[in-house]
Amino acid sequence: MKTHSQSPRDNPKNAALSAWLESLDNVARSIRSYAAEASTLRRECDLDGNGPKSDGAGAPQVDVFSEVDKRIEEMRDLEVQLFICRAAMQEFRNRCTALVPINRLPPECISQIFIMGANPEPPDKDDPDAYEPHWYPEKPFCLTVSTVCRRWRDVALHTPRLWSCIEFLDVAPFKYSELMLERSRGCPLYIHVDYSALQAEDTAALRLLRRYISNRQISLSIILSHEGGAESTLAELSVPGESPPRITELVVVGDRQNGWVYKDLNDPEDDRVLMPMSGIRYLYVIATYLPRCIISAYANLVDLRLVDIAGYGTAIFQFKEILRSCHQLAFLRASGVDFISVDRELVEIVDPRGPIVMRSLRAIEIFDARDSSINYFLRTLGAPVLEVLRIQGKIATYDDNHPTPEIGQSLTSFLATSSQCLRNVSLDAVEISQDNLVPILEHLPHISSLRLSRMDGTTQFLEILASHRLCLELEQLVIANIKYGHKSSISIPLRKLVQPDDRPSLSRLVIRKCKDFDPPDIDWLRANALNFTCIGFGGGTGSLN
Repeated sequence: MKTHSQSPRDNPKNAALSAWLESLDNVARSIRSYAAEASTLRRECDLDGNGPKSDGAGAPQVDVFSEVDKRIEEMRDLEVQLFICRAAMQEFRNRCTALVPINRLPPECISQIFIMGANPEPPDKDDPDAYEPHWYPEKPFCLTVSTVCRRWRDVALHTPRLWSCIEFLDVAPFKYSELMLERSRGCPLYIHVDYSALQAEDTAALRLLRRYISNRQISLSIILSHEGGAESTLAELSVPGESPPRITELVVVGDRQNGWVYKDLNDPEDDRVLMPMSGIRYLYVIATYLPRCIISAYANLVDLRLVDIAGYGTAIFQFKEILRSCHQLAFLRASGVDFISVDRELVEIVDPRGPIVMRSLRAIEIFDARDSSINYFLRTLGAPVLEVLRIQGKIATYDDNHPTPEIGQSLTSFLATSSQCLRNVSLDAVEISQDNLVPILEHLPHISSLRLSRMDGTTQFLEILASHRLCLELEQLVIANIKYGHKSSISIPLRKLVQPDDRPSLSRLVIRKCKDFDPPDIDWLRANALNFTCIGFGGGTGSLN
């Protein structure tokens, strides 16, 4: 049997559409009828044809024309009305198309859009109130987006990841937060506990978390307002008799205004701290001491980042033991870590076991550090598979024309055991004596990228690099923030590296914020370097590929 698809106007739910279509059909029929009658009238009243004659029995021809003139004005009004109706329908369609394209996407795409929209924007550094606590309950993005329409709500409820960021933006009893924990189901959680905002409600928040986090993967951020907050939080999240949460990432932020006395990291207050700590692979500690726990609990760390922990109670010898236990550590960053100055008498003590050989460590970044801290790390560590090394001294010290950290001997000793795989080296605001330049460069046979910034010895560094045929695999060189007084000499070794006689030429040369270069030198580099970029010279940016 032959079947026919149902017309939209046959659907009883589309009564308005059926009425509109019927009226449009009537208009079309009326226009066709009008066109036929108008054609007939024109033929009969044609002055050059056989039009009707005025014989006194009917309306004279002049009366016909008068009537047509009046009706033409009415036709203009009809044309305007039709135009307005058509424009209104077109606007209706345009508005529908513009406002609801997202609903034409499959649920999987809408779900991913929601997840991307739920990621919080970083605070505006120029906004003085960006870091101030909010004194009113906020509605999380997932709750807002789920109230837009029925389809969005269905998609949101079937997207557990959308509900996985728990920040306790509401107040006790935390109904919003509990709703999000329920809807997140079993997906990994991102939990943010700010003790300064929770104040007396922290116990209720932790009690709520315990009901939903057993055996779940968790990324945990803690903003401390009191001593021991990190340890107590980890202990409170462990429920006796149940599988502990699998905390894989821990961020601990302290109060930069307050320091604490030294703590014995190997003497935990509660054994419940051990289980959550032992699963942590990413640990970020800012302006506080490392969490107190049995040091072996740090063994699974892959990524360790320390910021401004000077004087916050982390003893040197225990920090060294933590590093010694981190057999899987692949990334180490230390920024503003100057706790060595507190234990200066321990700096020169030689460990009979020798340097700590970290066989998985691939990147070391030491930023904004004094000479004692830089030299401590270089003398303490050995990294046979290291690929990236970035060292930065105190920038303020360099800018104030004070002596920059001398790291030549320590760096030479470090590279002797850690340069086999090294490819990327950055030195910023540090000092290397001329006697150590050749040994250091001899230990860098495989580097492909070198960055020198705020170094008074940059010219000597480049001269030795060019004249001794060292670092023959070097492809990219970045020179940044060179002080005045070097423009007459630094261009000479640069030219030798760009157009060498007995070594491979550079593939890329970058000069950043070195305003003391002579314009002819910059022009020569632009004309001869394979890939040259100049930023901050004469207020402009130029590149030549």
